[in-house]
Amino acid sequence: MVTASGVSHFGRGILEADTYSSLGATVFSAYTLNFQTRLFSALPASFTEAFKSLCASLLSPPDGAEDGHPKRWNASSNSGVWKNFELLGLIDRYESVIASVGYEFIEQHVHETCTGEWAKPVLEDLRVWMSDNVVPWMVHVYARGAGSRACIHQDS
Repeated sequence: MVTASGVSHFGRGILEADTYSSLGATVFSAYTLNFQTRLFSALPASFTEAFKSLCASLLSPPDGAEDGHPKRWNASSNSGVWKNFELLGLIDRYESVIASVGYEFIEQHVHETCTGEWAKPVLEDLRVWMSDNVVPWMVHVYARGAGSRACIHQDS
């Protein structure tokens, strides 16, 4: 049915829905910005160091061994925490802090396993270790919900 203005009720409904959906996104963005501004301004100066310690404990491999093999890190064990960090905007805001935890983890492993090791090549062992221990939590933090398992490809 066409009204006097020449716009059908159906067409007007679509226009109104588009207006509301774009308004909803605008309101949501404004709310998120306001919330994060207030949240981040209320955090004490010591929050960054405390958040780094929390990330280190969440991303560190589990202690202990089973059948002589070290326990593997389970990405799903803290998935709710990382999802909440993302919702609060902490992952975007403190990305460098999270990355520094990863860098320190890698550096510690390299110092523990490679220092003074001149008799054999270690790069292949480091690639395997990265693939097994670092890539899973990187994918979990930065690409949660990715469809395929991430892997490190070797140059042939």
